[in-house]
Amino acid sequence: MPVVIHNSPFGGTSSEAISAAMQGPSWAGGFRFQPARSGQVPSLHTVVAFDSSAGATQRSDVCRNPSAATGTRGALRVVAAFCNGNEPLSVASATAPRPRAASQGSFQRLMVSLSNAIFPIVEYGVKGR
Repeated sequence: MPVVIHNSPFGGTSSEAISAAMQGPSWAGGFRFQPARSGQVPSLHTVVAFDSSAGATQRSDVCRNPSAATGTRGALRVVAAFCNGNEPLSVASATAPRPRAASQGSFQRLMVSLSNAIFPIVEYGVKGR
């Protein structure tokens, strides 16, 4: 799944590490995230915006144009979305202590939680579904 990353907290060369930290949900068997190629983002893709200013009322904009918030010292705000073109199919957000590196365990757990939130598990055959 291609990932478009905005405002990486680790500098410009961290797209691979951030994508790897997202890891596909365990139920998806071999599903992997990878950085989207510049200018070649397919219709179905994932967006991860760090320190995004998109609030609850602006989360629909994360697929179009996430913008950086001002004064982003301290906690790290992350908005993740599964997008079809410019429209979000699912969106999740979290705030956590600012990590030192993409390899830090707490950052990796945060990214796995967000990827599981934007690709929720659906149990077919369960009454009511």
